Amino acid sequence: MTKKDIEEQRSGVADRATGTVLEIGFGSGLNLPYYKNIKKLYAIDPSQELYDLAHNRITKATFPIEFIKTSAESIPLGDNSIDSVISTWSLCSISRPENALKEIHRVLRPGGKFIFVEH
Repeated sequence: MTKKDIEEQRSGVADRATGTVLEIGFGSGLNLPYYKNIKKLYAIDPSQELYDLAHNRITKATFPIEFIKTSAESIPLGDNSIDSVISTWSLCSISRPENALKEIHRVLRPGGKFIFVEH
């Protein structure tokens, strides 16, 4: 895949998120420019170093971002508290993806969206 292909997929995923959003595998914030209708973003990633690399992108965001340094296998958010969950090429790096998917289901509001792209 070329960088252009990846960016087109990233855009098509992130711009579908609305409301209060949880991003699994936030990394260095590559999805940030593509979010359009977000009230708040919870950015989950086990790497503080990658989050720190996102500083310039974060300062340009038009919505609040709360970083949560953890794995998606144990999400410290309430049941039914999230409108959209985004994951771009991250599930493959989670050691127990079935646990992460259970957690995603738990935090999503009824009618919420899990939007992802994977290898």
